[in-house]
Amino acid sequence: MRTPLILLGALIVALAAYLVLKDDAEESDEQARTADAEPEKSKAPELLTTGRVPGPGEARAAKRAAAARAKQGAKDKARGVRGTLVLIGEDGSRDTKPDGRLSLQWDSDDSSTNFVEVNVTNGLWSLPLARADAVATQLFRTHDRVAYRSDKKTSGWANGVALGADGRVHLEYTWAPPLRLHVLDAETGGHLTRVQLVTDMDEGFAFPKTVQGAVMVTSAASPIEVPIVVADDLRSNAALFVRSAGYAWQRIVVDTLEGGDRTMTLQLGGGADITVRGKLPGGTIYLRLWREDDKGEQPYFEREIEFAGLEAIRSLQLGAYEAKVQIGEWWSNPRDIAKGTLEVEAGTLASLTLDLKRPGAVRRVPFAGELIVPASLTLTNPEVVLQFTGDQSQGQHAYLRLGFAEKPPHLVTIEGRPGAFQFDAGPATPGPYQVTINEIGYRGTLVLGPNGTTRARIVVPEPGALTVRVVDATTGEDAGAAWISWHMVLLDHGGSHRPTRVNVNPKTKRFHLRVPSGRIALSADSESFSEAVGTVVDVPPGGSVEHTLRVTRSGSFLLVLREGKARVPFDWDWNVDVTGLDGESEAYMWGENDKGQQVWVDKPGRYKLAFPLQEGFEKVPDLFIDVAVGKVETHTVQLRRKR
Repeated sequence: MRTPLILLGALIVALAAYLVLKDDAEESDEQARTADAEPEKSKAPELLTTGRVPGPGEARAAKRAAAARAKQGAKDKARGVRGTLVLIGEDGSRDTKPDGRLSLQWDSDDSSTNFVEVNVTNGLWSLPLARADAVATQLFRTHDRVAYRSDKKTSGWANGVALGADGRVHLEYTWAPPLRLHVLDAETGGHLTRVQLVTDMDEGFAFPKTVQGAVMVTSAASPIEVPIVVADDLRSNAALFVRSAGYAWQRIVVDTLEGGDRTMTLQLGGGADITVRGKLPGGTIYLRLWREDDKGEQPYFEREIEFAGLEAIRSLQLGAYEAKVQIGEWWSNPRDIAKGTLEVEAGTLASLTLDLKRPGAVRRVPFAGELIVPASLTLTNPEVVLQFTGDQSQGQHAYLRLGFAEKPPHLVTIEGRPGAFQFDAGPATPGPYQVTINEIGYRGTLVLGPNGTTRARIVVPEPGALTVRVVDATTGEDAGAAWISWHMVLLDHGGSHRPTRVNVNPKTKRFHLRVPSGRIALSADSESFSEAVGTVVDVPPGGSVEHTLRVTRSGSFLLVLREGKARVPFDWDWNVDVTGLDGESEAYMWGENDKGQQVWVDKPGRYKLAFPLQEGFEKVPDLFIDVAVGKVETHTVQLRRKR
């Protein structure tokens, strides 16, 4: 009898163990289901704080809950971004089921920026991609209208919509009000019936650089309802170029999302036939015109030409012009290869022939050598930029990039010589070059001789240590600058530079820089300070320099221009003269935002604003304002049309 009893006892024990395991399993299943429904109520965090060792069932439950959360997260990511959109009418009405196209922008995991348009159907939209952390919304479009975010007219990442865990977002958009442009004859004041309107997003010229293929071309009778023009960053300001048959191009800057009524007048115009004779040299060639009554640096007209021959230019403003054929950009010391003058009269075609000079042939020569970098500097991505700074007529080979990634590899290490590299840039134009190594902020110069060289040497000197303290020039106390920027200064050549930004050390209240030896230019927190003393310092090779940068606190104000109810965007060609009345000072036009043009002055005090005469408008009286540190006031100026 003992054997059956023993077997019976073992069976009872096994059954009890099975029931315990079954209960544990059922408890685990229940906890997992609870975690699926309510992940935030998982018991796993509690087990970490009770101080006891979890049992087998509890551990399995925690593991299954974590798996459930991961699975749900994958579902959220796959589902992407979903949302709703409501349109708000001018009368406050709300359309909760609009149809159209919505522009979105978001950052991917690889830090790249993505743009996409998605369909909105009955007010619902979705982005069927991996869920982003935030989405910057742009415009909503139907076939003939545009709406934008109600809270922000413009939207960048600072104004992006943060998404919840479910990837949902609700948007409210407002219809852009219509902008009507009244185009009048300057003499009679009557509306013109055949008006052509163009914008090529280049606000710097008085004459459109391109007409065909421009961003917008509209031909209609005045008044014209201006289409919406918006760049990728949601700039809604557009330089419009307007003309009519027999009239000259006229330029006006408008905010196409602002709406309202704007008025402009057109003067009679003329044309010119300019014949370019001779053989065009290599490089980029431009035909440019400057008005004799406005001999500024920037031309009135510019057109790139590829072949000699006739260039027909129409709808020019009346008056005398200087015409030039040039090599190089207008802002970078271009070289004249032909020039002449002409007079444009109403309803006529002026004629001019420009004979090209034959520049002497320049033989390209081999350009190879060595780059020597101190052992104390480590280049993780060696890249050297060589920018030609000589005669721009030879500028077709003026920009050379040397690096490991170039094909073929132009820069290779020299075995057994740390910090030494060998380069071969191939044939290049002889003359002076600016040398830039952005990774370490180095700038230098070298000259490639007319006979060429295989031993050109770019030697980067030992860097130096620079400690900078930024103080208030008035009080001598620490100015509280959060960051400064620096770059090397070259005495014999200009060229571009890339400032390097450095944050303050919170413990020492100083800026600790490791910079190439030479002349270092400093600037400090330009939105709050203006440099006064000590912006350039000499740093010897391997040396250690302590330097004090003395700054004055700057102030700013907002300038808003209006014509009636319509806001007039700031036109860079319409320069407002800002004069300090409490001593010599300078003003800086910092940029336009939703509220107006922000103007910075290098110190607080009283200022006079003098407005230039704008064609078709009454003279704006001088405006006297007070600018204080830390207080940004808005000043509105009404432009009144001449009667």
